[in-house]
Amino acid sequence: MVKVSIIMPNKNNARWLPKSIGSVLSQTYENWELIVVDDHSTDDSVKVIREFMDRDSRIDCICDPDVTYPLTKNLGFEHSSGKYVVFLDSDDWLGKEFLERGVENIRDGYASSFRVIRPDSSEAIIKFKKGVFDSIDGIKRRYWLENGNSLLKRKIIEEYGIKFPPYKYSEDVYFYVQYLGVVKEIFVDDYIGLTVNRMGSSIITTNSEKGLIETLRVFDLLKKRLIALNRDDLINVVESYAMPPSILTYIDDLPYKKRVRYGVKYLPYLIRFKWWGYYAKLWYIISLLNLFVPVKQIVRWLR
Repeated sequence: MVKVSIIMPNKNNARWLPKSIGSVLSQTYENWELIVVDDHSTDDSVKVIREFMDRDSRIDCICDPDVTYPLTKNLGFEHSSGKYVVFLDSDDWLGKEFLERGVENIRDGYASSFRVIRPDSSEAIIKFKKGVFDSIDGIKRRYWLENGNSLLKRKIIEEYGIKFPPYKYSEDVYFYVQYLGVVKEIFVDDYIGLTVNRMGSSIITTNSEKGLIETLRVFDLLKKRLIALNRDDLINVVESYAMPPSILTYIDDLPYKKRVRYGVKYLPYLIRFKWWGYYAKLWYIISLLNLFVPVKQIVRWLR
């Protein structure tokens, strides 16, 4: 039975840690280690983590590291030893069979479907078609590799020097696109292996303008990495599928005047967007229109 390392960055998420760590303890697959990297939390996080460490020797903590999020994930990886790796946010939780199904079905990687709990407590299910998919389909968003729904191979991360960048926004896109760029096949599961909790994370404080600026820097950095990996052929794919919705996500949250200003400035990037799904394309068109006309506000009024 191979060992799986679960890397969990944390900062002031004491409220959700019992749910998140508890989901690891509840796994049907037992050969795992959980490494929590706590970034100088000022709440009861460390107390909660140590209580779990006392209960199970498979749990360890790197407390008050010399680096901050998201570099804490690189640090956690360096201290881990599993053949397979999962990066799990400390306010999200795994389905009980996630590790078992991942280890059983993994090709160059494994991706599960997942549930999203929105800030208003409503839920959405992101369910993928089960099967083996080309890695490039992941960049095209036919399935998603995300923190928590992805089981990855340590040897691939180490061989290609894949790391999270020193930016808090869009860091996951940077990491997982690199991974998809150097592998061939991903097993995609229709099993809901992750719950993404958006009811209040404290790792990142939402700042749409800063998020936009850092996202643009991340994509510039990603292009350089793809060239270094001899995958410059993927730059056009990234600019057509991954970059536009990432940029739009942050512009869409800005006040109206800033939305218009940034919408005009980055329109050449935004109109390059391609998507494989009808509903995703519809969402994108509405969000694009919303940059210039308050479509979403009108819809809320009509309700």
